[in-house]
Order: sequence, then C-alpha cells, then structure tokens
Amino acid sequence: MVRKLLAIVAVLIVVVGVGVVLFAKGRIGGDAVRRTLETQLSARVGEPVTITSLSASFFPRVMLDLHDVAIGQPVRATVTEISIATGLRGLLSKRVEGAEVILSNSRLPVEMALGIAGAAASGGGAETSGGLTIVSIRTLAFRHVEFVAGRRSLVVDLESSLEGDRLDVERLVAQSEGTKLEAGGALTSIARHEGKFTATAGRLNLDELLALASALSSAAPAQKSARGASAASPIDLQLALTAPGGALGGYSFQALSSTLRVTPRQILLQPLKFGIFGGQFDGQLRVLSSASTPDIALNGRMDRVDVARLLREVRGSSPMSGIMSGSVALASRGTASEEVVRAAHGSGRVTIADGTIPGLDVVRPIVLAFGKPAGAPPAGSGSSFTHLGGDFALADQALRVPDITFASRDFDMTGNAVVRFPAGALDVHTNVMLSRELTAQAGTDLRRYAEEDGRVVVPATITGTVAAPSVFIDVAAAVNRALQNEAKRKIKGLLDRIIRQDD
Repeated sequence: MVRKLLAIVAVLIVVVGVGVVLFAKGRIGGDAVRRTLETQLSARVGEPVTITSLSASFFPRVMLDLHDVAIGQPVRATVTEISIATGLRGLLSKRVEGAEVILSNSRLPVEMALGIAGAAASGGGAETSGGLTIVSIRTLAFRHVEFVAGRRSLVVDLESSLEGDRLDVERLVAQSEGTKLEAGGALTSIARHEGKFTATAGRLNLDELLALASALSSAAPAQKSARGASAASPIDLQLALTAPGGALGGYSFQALSSTLRVTPRQILLQPLKFGIFGGQFDGQLRVLSSASTPDIALNGRMDRVDVARLLREVRGSSPMSGIMSGSVALASRGTASEEVVRAAHGSGRVTIADGTIPGLDVVRPIVLAFGKPAGAPPAGSGSSFTHLGGDFALADQALRVPDITFASRDFDMTGNAVVRFPAGALDVHTNVMLSRELTAQAGTDLRRYAEEDGRVVVPATITGTVAAPSVFIDVAAAVNRALQNEAKRKIKGLLDRIIRQDD
C-alpha cells in the first residue's frame, strides 16, 4: 500500500513538473517576449538590440537563452549566446530578478566591455504586458568572449558580481598567443568607469594590452547616452601589473612591473620597470590614443644595456659592443614597430663603456699621413674603447651627437657625429688625440707641429658605416694647425725675449 502511494505521488510530481515546464515555455517562447527583451536590452545598452531567437531550459536550473544577439544599427557586434539564469517563480510571473547573466563564444569590440557592465548594472525595465521584465542582475560572467581592438585581441573568461554601481571581479583570465594573465579587482563605479585591478601575467604581449587599453581610452569620450545625445564619458581604470617576461615592440623583456592607467584619450604606464637587452629600464610610457594613429612618448633611464645584444636583435648583426647607460626622452607615432621606429624622435644622453668598434683603425691613418712612429703601438690597442658618449638628438632617422667623446688606450676623440638609420651610415668630424705614450714615440716633426699639451692632436673624418668605418686624416687642416701652432710658439718666444730684455 505504501509503495503504491509513493508511486502515485511520484507520478503526480512528474505530471506537475511537466505541466509547469510546458506552461512556462508557453509563456516565454513567443515573439512578444523576444520583442520585449529587445526593447529592454536596447534601453540598457543605449543601442538597438535584435535577438534572432530565444529558448528556455529548466534542468539542471532555469535558464533563458538568447541566440545571436545583434547590437547596433548598423550592427557593431553579435553575441552568439546570452544565458540568463533566474528563479522559476519569477520567470512564471514574467520577472527576472537576481539573475546570473552569461555571455558565451562571442567576438566584440573592446570598448563594449564597459557598456556591457553598465547595461547589467542599470535599473530594471518598466512593467510590460505580454513579455518578461528584467528587474535585476546579480552576477555577470563571460565564457570565451574575444575582445578586439584592430588586429589585437584577447579571449576573456570572467566571474563577477554586481552590487548597485559596483562590479566586483572575482576572477578574470585573458589570453592570446602571446599573453596569459589573471586579474582581480573591482569597478568601484560602473557609471563613471572607475576601477582598480591587479594582474599577474605568465606571459605578456604588452603591445596587445596597450592596443586594447588604447581602444578603451579613445572610445570613452565618443559614447552616447540612451537618448542618443553625445556625452563625455569619464574613465579612470588602474591596473597594477607584473610579468616575468613578454614582448614589447617585437622585442623580449623580463621582470616587468608597472601600473597601467587608462584615462580619456590616453594611457600611461608609470612607473614602468623591466629588463631588456641584458639591462634595465626605469621610466614611463604614455600613449595618446585620441588620434587614429596613436602618439607614443617614452621617458626614463636605462642601465647596463648590452649593446651587442641590442644590435643583434634589432639589426640582425652586432657591429659593436659595450655596456650602455643613460637617459632618454623619445616620442613617436604608429601602430607597427617598424612604423614607430621610422617616426621616432627625441633627445637624451648616453654613454657606452668598455666596448669595441671592429674596423675602427685610427692610429694607422695617422702613421701613413705623418710617418711611422718610433715604436709599435702597445699591446691591446686597436678598436677597443673605455668610453663613448654624448648628448644626442634623434629625428628623421638620424642620430646627431654634437659633443661626442671617445676614450681608449691609444687615442681619444672629441667632435660631432651623425649616424643615419637603418644602414648606420657615419659622418663624424673629430679631433684625434694620441696617448702620451704614442706621442712620445711619434716623429720629432709631428710632435713639433701637432703636439698640444703633451699630446699629438690631428683632425679626422670618419665615414662608412658603424659596421665598416673608414678614417681619413685631414692633412691640410693638420698642417695649417701646425703652422698656426709654430707661429704662436715663435710669437711667444719673441715676446718672452722682449720681456727679458726690458727686465
């Protein structure tokens, strides 16, 4: 008897359940519900929304599924699927309350990310007849949603919760071929687009991140209100970022730490610290994103950069070596690394220590021009130097150094230099000062006519390229200087004799 009663109860439960499901499907499956949802979503997003179809499922939980949701007119994006999980009781009364919204398998412009959060947080729609009313949303999630900015994109999975004007992000995973990072934090004000986040990247393509941040920055002032009127939209997003390695401008870096800030029309990485080419950079990077082609400014200090490694990675060869340090203030514009390099301009001061310039043979041309010194150059001489540096100005793919200084065991140089890229063509005008050791070995006439303060000084021109420099001694200028020096010595001697006679 008990078994029979239990069986009857089970059958009744199934019948009632099926009846509820059929009743619910009948109430939400019509065009009236779809049109009502389109109207409410359009009001939330601020742009026309079209739903191709919708369906409902009830196991293992109550779910309303919107398929192929188009946003904008003309269409700016299509969300493949939006799932709204809600309670059955509310669904039967045509009210969606405390819902969980999930966007799945979609490709969207990155500037829509904040708009989606704003739509989820906006107030409930007006009561309608013949359709559902979305009253409130409790959680927002992304499942494999690709956010795109130009040629750059990141696939995002997100878990977040909504409380009034605040969106708390419990977990965000973003990845592409060159990036994988995890972040958390909060949009403290969805309406004002303000928030702070912390992210750790296993690998990081910083170009991708900057492109997406730039799209957010440049799009903010152009957003429209629900009434269609242009409205300035503030934005202030901060991301504390660390990464053990990655790429910037196509070149590898290590141990990056920075705070990225997105504001209207610009993004800023400050402070920005990372290792590159065996050395360190510490400064800031600013991108002005308001124009179609972004303007970029890089300021800071670099320390102990391996010149040979830098040239090998940038040019594919290493015509010189040394350890470089200094300060730079550079600006450029463009979206590709080659374009940025071509447009680069700015200034700074750089020194290179303990390096070599293969093929820079300065002593030999002096020997050929003025005669062989009394002895051979000391061991270890040649292309090695202890110091190379000066202030520089970069423009039109040319590096100009008006006060270049060069120090080595056998000779020093001071003068001005121009290096033209990308070939590395040289145009250097300098005074070569032989060491006191080589000066002592020089011939008597050379010392007599070209010696200043105990060292032979001769003017020289260096042409060719950094990889293959050619040194020319300006014999005419050297002879003219020698004659001037001799004339000065004779005048001085004459004046000294006159003074002694007067005494």
